[in-house]
Amino acid sequence: MICKPELYILPLCNKKERSFTMTTLELQTWKHKLAEKLLQTDDIDILKAIEDLMQCARHPLASPCQYTVEELRAHVKKAMRDIELGNYQDIDEVLKEMETW
Repeated sequence: MICKPELYILPLCNKKERSFTMTTLELQTWKHKLAEKLLQTDDIDILKAIEDLMQCARHPLASPCQYTVEELRAHVKKAMRDIELGNYQDIDEVLKEMETW
């Protein structure tokens, strides 16, 4: 599942715009009312959207991979070694392989 909160009415990424102030009791009441509505619906699209939102909230999009300068140098060194050993594909080979996908 790919998290795309922008597809929903209340984007998960923008918590400032959906910030509410309520007491613990108000929050619990709101959650119970929402659970009642959830139990009353048979709309699979709504249920799936809620499930996706819950999944995204638990596992937000990962930040891009970050390497140290030393790690980058090691990757470049390995890549250069692979090229010297002939362990690579030129663009024509890659394009030909892509036709079989």
